[in-house]
Amino acid sequence: MKSAKNDYPIISIIVPVYNASYYLCDCLDSIAAQTFNDFECILIDDGSTDGSGAICDRYAKLDDRFKVVHQSNRGAHAARLAGYRHSKGFFIGFVDSDDWIEPDMYEKLVSAMHDDVDISMVCFVQECQGSPLMETREKWGETAINAKDALAQSLTRRVFGWELWCKLFRKELFDESIFHTELSVGDDLVTSCLLFLRANKVMYMPCDLYHYRLHPQSMTHIDNMYTSLKLIEAIKSLLLSYSNFDIFITDYLLYWHSYLIVGNLLYSYSSNENSIIYKKLFSELKWSLSKINDKGLDRREKLFVKFVMHSEYDGFLNKMKTRNRVKCCFFAGDKEVYIYGAGKMGNKLRESLVEMGIKIKGFIISKKTDDIKEVAGVKLYSLNELLDNLSRICIFLGVSVYYIDEIKEILLKNGAKHIYWPPMMKYGQLDNKGLDRARNKLLYLQKAREGMYYEGNDGRIY
Repeated sequence: MKSAKNDYPIISIIVPVYNASYYLCDCLDSIAAQTFNDFECILIDDGSTDGSGAICDRYAKLDDRFKVVHQSNRGAHAARLAGYRHSKGFFIGFVDSDDWIEPDMYEKLVSAMHDDVDISMVCFVQECQGSPLMETREKWGETAINAKDALAQSLTRRVFGWELWCKLFRKELFDESIFHTELSVGDDLVTSCLLFLRANKVMYMPCDLYHYRLHPQSMTHIDNMYTSLKLIEAIKSLLLSYSNFDIFITDYLLYWHSYLIVGNLLYSYSSNENSIIYKKLFSELKWSLSKINDKGLDRREKLFVKFVMHSEYDGFLNKMKTRNRVKCCFFAGDKEVYIYGAGKMGNKLRESLVEMGIKIKGFIISKKTDDIKEVAGVKLYSLNELLDNLSRICIFLGVSVYYIDEIKEILLKNGAKHIYWPPMMKYGQLDNKGLDRARNKLLYLQKAREGMYYEGNDGRIY
């Protein structure tokens, strides 16, 4: 059924396309097969060089619901902006060109857009090709949520996140200012936050109807310093540009901003490269910490904040390097050295220890597979393989504080005697456990707006 006014479609589905020829037909076939068929699908060919543009043209020729815009490569968010400019629907949805959707996804999303609901959403399935699962989420029953509470929930990513796909939006929420095309990472975060701020209610439905494909070429699959720096930039853009977040969300964004910066400063312990970047990061860290509400920090974090705020970058770096070098070298002595944990933090620790002249014998991991035998040229061992020597070797813990107690208990029960958690791990970042605590606090304080807790003289609720 066409909409009554000017025969416009009900939905505009915007698909940014860049060099996605291997997956694109799966994506477009799934859109064409929707049981709700009153839509236009706007394909933005963002300067593809692999034949994706020709595939888009073929679909547009066969099905008049598909429209193609060819442009030079400007990035995914600029492509979404171009799609918005060409859209005529009353609702707007987004699909990534390497993903696909179930036939009834848009039928369910449209059916939920009643009364004062401005955003509807479904759940997604992570389709992994050579990638680990990104995250595990809780599920609610079908629920209508106040948009401010939904914004807080999206930032924690425990039930749903800030991804634009798998959601449907009223077009009235949009204008061109919400598309921050200068951001190459975190653009979804910024746009979705603004859309939630403008919305009234959000409808959550626990149906797995969107298939999010993870593969080695996926941008979000690449976990590197560039991606992290760009996300830091996006969070600060939110903090600087928008004053209508409530104080709890602002505090969370400041904590998250600080957490990401300190994680990157770990690289400066073992590297003299990009010192300009690290100095800028240290300045950004001071900016965040000067604004953060320290009532939400634990004692260790407060001490770290005080240390940072009373230091200059060179002094901070030298003190951290000296402290780590002296303690790590003393502990290692002449024993064989192993690192427990071969993930991101374990590898950062490996880089730092090697820079100190400490030779790493191997990584210890909880479960070992036959297909992966080493990481970064260092052999992997299971705990069982080292049981006979466990009392004699030196074990550095290269893991988050979140797992420390559990791992220490396991090692001690199996006879380990030389276990060390280096300062660079212990104090080097506002760690995952701290970020998890900040998420808990954010969700807890959102509920406090109902008047359950008292308000302090500074306007904060405690």
